[in-house]
Amino acid sequence: MTAWVLGRHAMVGLNYGAPAQAVRNAALARRKVGTRPSGAAALAAAVNARALAAVGDIPGARRALVAWSVGIRCMADAEIT
Repeated sequence: MTAWVLGRHAMVGLNYGAPAQAVRNAALARRKVGTRPSGAAALAAAVNARALAAVGDIPGARRALVAWSVGIRCMADAEIT
């Protein structure tokens, strides 16, 4: 739950012109969520990618997108099995 709230809080920073704060909150959300695939993990990775892109960290944004896509695949695989 904490990771979800932090991810949503990071979105506020993105939407209201505080991308550096969004990067910090999204990174914290990703640490809190751990490695288990979940909606909170997908949100944290996606917001992290957007925030990193907003501050100009394109390589970091790409890494976050990879993490997001891996998390989504893991969630889909878990639903299938």
